Amino acid sequence: MSNRKIDIRITQAKRKSIKMTVLSDGTVSVEAPDHMSKEGIMAFIDSKKSWIVSKVTQRLATGHCYNAPEGIDGTCFSYLGRECRLKINAAEGLKDSVTLRNGILIVTHKNNHPDEILEIIEAWFRQKTQEEVAFWLKCYQPHFSQQPNRVVIKEQRKRWGSCSSKMNLNFNWRLSMLPTWVVSYIVLHELCHFEEMNHSDRFWKAVEMRMPEYDKARQWLKQNSHRFLPE
Repeated sequence: MSNRKIDIRITQAKRKSIKMTVLSDGTVSVEAPDHMSKEGIMAFIDSKKSWIVSKVTQRLATGHCYNAPEGIDGTCFSYLGRECRLKINAAEGLKDSVTLRNGILIVTHKNNHPDEILEIIEAWFRQKTQEEVAFWLKCYQPHFSQQPNRVVIKEQRKRWGSCSSKMNLNFNWRLSMLPTWVVSYIVLHELCHFEEMNHSDRFWKAVEMRMPEYDKARQWLKQNSHRFLPE
């Protein structure tokens, strides 16, 4: 693949598809269905070699928080633009919970299985995004004559938000990973579609009227969205 030695860890279990994750130390974790042949697994890895080299280099060079955390102790997350590290508290009989304390995201669960831990963390981020969006909607709605029909927090692989012709607002559940001033811009952006369902000059003037320095957030998203959105 390259002059750099890359460690690849392969496991097989009852799952429908193959999953590849680059861990924070540069190790590549491959989780494959138990019915998949070794040859098939290696062929898949070989087809992804350019992606692997790119992601491993990026991980080791920058240490940034990324969109597909591993769900193991020490994994880096971003919450409202601030880095936090995962700490798992695993023991039978414990009630699932997530607590953020002094930059440590403490997840309590009955075991430390990565997939289950990530489900709990995603649910926590969804709730935090709901709260953050609600806060900014409350701040901005007095400046608009129309109100959202529905507000939904959902999976959006390529967008941070969207507005339908029925005045329904959709927001990416990962929104609470971003700095709060960037979240503010995204919420305002979608509200401005109540006035202009396009990205015309009139639309951008509507945004600028309410947030004169909106372009700072817009440029931040252009430069950083790839760190958080799925491949």
